[in-house]
Amino acid sequence: MGKFKASHCNCHPIGSLAKSCNQTSGQCVCKPGVTGLTCNRCAKGYQQSRSPQTPCLRIPTETTAVFVPSTTPATCEKCRAMPTRLNQRKYCKREYAIEVLVTNKDIIGNYIRYSIEIESVFKRGNGVRIRRGQQNFWMTQDEFVCKCPKLKIGKRFLLLGRDDTNDVDHPGIINNKFTIMIEWEESLLDKLERFSRRELKGQCPNRRKLVSTSTI
Repeated sequence: MGKFKASHCNCHPIGSLAKSCNQTSGQCVCKPGVTGLTCNRCAKGYQQSRSPQTPCLRIPTETTAVFVPSTTPATCEKCRAMPTRLNQRKYCKREYAIEVLVTNKDIIGNYIRYSIEIESVFKRGNGVRIRRGQQNFWMTQDEFVCKCPKLKIGKRFLLLGRDDTNDVDHPGIINNKFTIMIEWEESLLDKLERFSRRELKGQCPNRRKLVSTSTI
């Protein structure tokens, strides 16, 4: 059997991780959830997405876990995690700003765990362990019942946060009082660039006060 050259592999530009393939079988190296000799289709249990980073996402399955939250929709307070608008002050108080795609949801003990794909990182403070790729986002059952924040599988969001990546029992990002989730729109790019320029110039409002206070 002859050997395959990279130019003869015909690896799919989105489904494969590299242009080269196995020199004997011609099998390309596929991204997670992708299959086929040239990585040209989704594997069983996966469905096609619009993301070139994760072209195939696992199809959500119904969970049999049952939980009884202590909160009902009638007792939910106003959700501050999903403001109607993002301003410079909110941006400056957060350690990171990222664009995420929600891909799955599971019930783990008293928490709801969302699987997210970090597609873009707009801001990352020193010591913040945020990288592009797969990540978990955790929220309590009560927060889930109150839809705070309200997440949907297959939707993209702008996520900003702080002090939420240090729980060894819940690796990933944990919903807290600094979490902000805004459904993604392309118009947010200009706003994020403007906020970033101002922060780099030291133009954050009441910066000294923001460092010492714990309020939102």
